[in-house]
Amino acid sequence: MALLEVAARGRAVDALALTIVNDAVAARADAREGVFGRRMHVAASVSGIAFLTDRTSRAYGWAEVDRIDVQHRSVVVRTSAPTPITRRFRLVVDEVEEPELSQSFAGVLEEMRAGQFGRTGSAWHDYQNALEQLHRSFAQHDDQFLPSVALLLWVALGVLASIVVSVSVNLAQIHAIPPGTFSVWHRITLIDPRALAAAFAASSLFTTVVLHVGFGDGAFVWMRGAARGWHERVSAPLAFVTRYVARALLARSSAAVVLLIALLTFWPNIAATQLVGASGVRNVVVLPFISLDENWRDVVEISQVPSPDKGERPSVLIRFADGRVLLATEDDLGGGTTPQLYARATQWRAAAPSSDRSR
Repeated sequence: MALLEVAARGRAVDALALTIVNDAVAARADAREGVFGRRMHVAASVSGIAFLTDRTSRAYGWAEVDRIDVQHRSVVVRTSAPTPITRRFRLVVDEVEEPELSQSFAGVLEEMRAGQFGRTGSAWHDYQNALEQLHRSFAQHDDQFLPSVALLLWVALGVLASIVVSVSVNLAQIHAIPPGTFSVWHRITLIDPRALAAAFAASSLFTTVVLHVGFGDGAFVWMRGAARGWHERVSAPLAFVTRYVARALLARSSAAVVLLIALLTFWPNIAATQLVGASGVRNVVVLPFISLDENWRDVVEISQVPSPDKGERPSVLIRFADGRVLLATEDDLGGGTTPQLYARATQWRAAAPSSDRSR
């Protein structure tokens, strides 16, 4: 099927790959390659091994294969000719990677490479037994306890991480305010999408560690089985939720990337802080060591804007001669309150030389 899809897209089909796939005793399996799990299909026969994706096909005769290893629970195929290439992959069962199959599948490849493969051979039986063992191992952990613990832990750590992320970013924005200066910045709330993305990505990483420490390798057996939807002893709603939570826990590389990107998106907030002091208003921009200063002579209006919410202090509006406006609300102000900012800003503007102030 993969070769037909490649041909349908007008791509070149490797003739050796076609021979391997058409072999009646070929071993076939879905797999994912590399750190981020590129989807592909692996087929192997006595003629060689083929790697098929939606767009390409590449096959190697066994004479081209230098070594077959298992490293970090992944099958590693190294070729020596014509160009040394290393293919590192894990087999996939029901759309979830299964590292427990790597050793037995590597044994199948070794027998094929030696020309000794047969469906009655020991390597093939070991591979089939490993497939059956997946269900038996998961059945031992298929209960209400572990899914409930994983779900509650993931949510609790996600909420806690959201608090930590938002507080940390807010502190990073206000930690360098000089004495006697006000800062206008953008406060990060707990429900900020970036904070939530970073928090639950971090929660996936920490939950995986906690479950592994608490339940050993059985935690990963449960995660992979739950992600495949193999539950039989839990309610349908819990099985549905835990299936996708388990997939999130298993996607550790993706979670790390999401966490990093989400944290980087806070940089504009940290950098774009406005400082209001006796010398004027400084607009710190994203580029390091660059800022835009506005003197009080450029200010044409300082006023208070009533808050639409009862009980909140009014905001402070500072209008510049070029039409730009700085609006400082109670939530976005550091270094004091909005009434204090209004009073000090009015004093600073009044204290500026009369020749410098706009009329």
